[in-house]
Amino acid sequence: MCEHRKMKLLVQIHLLHEQPLVRQGVIDGISFWIEGTQQEEFYQNLTELVQTVRTELPLSFPIFTGGYLVHSRIGWLSQTSFWSLIQQSASLYDQNQIQGFYIFAGDTLSVSISMMQICVQKMLNLLDQL
Repeated sequence: MCEHRKMKLLVQIHLLHEQPLVRQGVIDGISFWIEGTQQEEFYQNLTELVQTVRTELPLSFPIFTGGYLVHSRIGWLSQTSFWSLIQQSASLYDQNQIQGFYIFAGDTLSVSISMMQICVQKMLNLLDQL
């Protein structure tokens, strides 16, 4: 007996209206994040951007957000932008608007155990405050 399964495909997109595969049901979820070189400029708009994307998708359609600690072209980004993205994402998660948050750090966290421990502890403290 052959069992049919739907393949899950998660893609990173910047402009939802340019992605017909979402509307055709080929893409099952989106990773919606502000590209690292633009994070400092647009981080305060994450909630608004996700809400705009949500108007075009059913609530059951998975959306994940993310933030950069380190970007390969520009190095470390400010803590202000990163922690703001986490706070906004936690709020969006509590409102069932997103399903999770990605941390982008290149190979920095894998080579720096102490940095990873600091980051995890800060995130836990922040989430306790929300």
